[in-house]
Amino acid sequence: MKKNSSRDSIIKKNVAIATVDAFVVTIDTLNFEGLPVLAIAWGMAKGLFGAGIQLRQDRAIEFLEQIRDKKDIFSREVLQSKEFQDGFVYVFEKYLTQRNKDKRGLIRQVFIGFSVAEDKENFLLERIISTIELITLEEIVAFRIFTDGTIRTWHKEQFPEASEEQLDELDKQPLNTGQIGKYILGKMCGRKEFEKLEYTEEILSRLSGMGMLLSRTGGTWGSFGTFEFRLSAFGYEFSKYVLND
Repeated sequence: MKKNSSRDSIIKKNVAIATVDAFVVTIDTLNFEGLPVLAIAWGMAKGLFGAGIQLRQDRAIEFLEQIRDKKDIFSREVLQSKEFQDGFVYVFEKYLTQRNKDKRGLIRQVFIGFSVAEDKENFLLERIISTIELITLEEIVAFRIFTDGTIRTWHKEQFPEASEEQLDELDKQPLNTGQIGKYILGKMCGRKEFEKLEYTEEILSRLSGMGMLLSRTGGTWGSFGTFEFRLSAFGYEFSKYVLND
């Protein structure tokens, strides 16, 4: 009985990997006239993460589908570069082990951003992926207002006579906890939980701890909170490559 169980396990593993192998061959056949272009990066990943591929065959194929479908991004030149191949192996492993479906979608987005970047060697790939692993979906909700135009809309409501240049300057200024939670996330975005000062401060402080926001002490406890926050340079990069939907 034990021998049969062990044999079945080996068969399942071989079938899973063979299925993905065949999918990679199909991509190389369709996109690169049968040349082993994707096969190089895939061979590196398969050698390192065979057990994970066995358990998550569907995720492996899902990840590879974007390479098949986006020929304009995943060209032969891109796939044959060592920088891409190293990045592929790193991101593929993170994708296989990510439990949350929404976060897997974010990983796919940043992988595309990495693939089209000219300077892949200095692309903040590891830091961005690590942040995706750490951040909660609730923190993403709070972070989006710094990059999606919500804050500018709020400034327009507060200062209807302001010119575009004045609004540009206002957008660069930090906002305190109460403004962000009570007025922007609470009233404008309808997220009433953020009207609680302590809750908002905790979420924003975690974003600051991940380097996505810059914070400073802004006053005393009260309706406007004690800290002020604004977008950091890393937060801008994260938004550009991850929250670009």
